[in-house]
Amino acid sequence: MESKLINGDSLEVLKDYDENSIDLLCTDPPYGYGFMGKDWDQTLPPREIFEECLRVLKPGAFSFVMSAPRSDVQSRMVQMLEEVGFDVSFSPIYWAYATGFPKAMNIGKAVDKRLGVEREVVGKEKIDIGMQSGTMHSGRPTNVVERDKTVSTSDEAKKLDGSYAGYQPKPAVEVVIVAMKPLDQKGYVDQALDNGKGITWLDDCRIPFAGMSDTE
Repeated sequence: MESKLINGDSLEVLKDYDENSIDLLCTDPPYGYGFMGKDWDQTLPPREIFEECLRVLKPGAFSFVMSAPRSDVQSRMVQMLEEVGFDVSFSPIYWAYATGFPKAMNIGKAVDKRLGVEREVVGKEKIDIGMQSGTMHSGRPTNVVERDKTVSTSDEAKKLDGSYAGYQPKPAVEVVIVAMKPLDQKGYVDQALDNGKGITWLDDCRIPFAGMSDTE
């Protein structure tokens, strides 16, 4: 099998492929929200790109579309895929990772800042801001920085110590939306016999397990 890397505008390149000619789509598109002030990630890909993806995929071919765990951006992505014509009635894949950091506003710090109160520095702390430099994925270099560790000074801030704006925990998972081009046969068996699609090779992904003795 040969591999070929094509550099170009997805919408234009896809038009060069025949209908029902591609086996699988796997993409990590913009998520539809701004992150760390980066403009490129603020909108979803054009709907027309996924329309072309649906056209070139073989019936029953699966699509794996990366998305953020935030409900708003994930729901918009799923809705667009469904409106284009994909079958989205599948459980997503959740990829867990340990890097990154919570990005919620520290209310105690914000209160001291609003009051113009200088916070007390009690030491230094190191945080991994790997996602800022695009290195959140496992196995890639982390981006650890050192900053002052402070505690609240004003009475108002002390009352709100440990609280954060809204609900924005550390993004510990990335969601992979699973979608499929609808079958063009009567069912999964007929589709598998026709073009080998509409199926996933789950046995190849299983963790070897012979019996209860393996847990001892």
